[in-house]
Amino acid sequence: MEQVYASRTYAELAEVTADIPAELTKARSPRDPWRATKVAWGVVYALILPGLMTLVALPGGPGPLTAREVVTYSAIVYATFWVLGVFVIVVSRLGKRSGGQPPPQSAPGPGG
Repeated sequence: MEQVYASRTYAELAEVTADIPAELTKARSPRDPWRATKVAWGVVYALILPGLMTLVALPGGPGPLTAREVVTYSAIVYATFWVLGVFVIVVSRLGKRSGGQPPPQSAPGPGG
């Protein structure tokens, strides 16, 4: 305890407390520092970007668009973005589980 109170910097305190198991301190694991940025990009990808792409995809023509056409185009574009987003999330999580390593190759069988 004397060393803890005598510590003047975080580095000195870290040296004293380095061997204390995390279970005893009930410390939470630190949050990802980029968490808020990732959430913001998720919102942009899931809501804003598909809306902009819908506006680009809407056909221009001599007559005004009906509400049904706008809803149809919006549904198609949003569904496409969301399916691709879910696919990227699943692939990313599978990559994290395997540690980024490809699966091991099986040994060639007889005659191969």
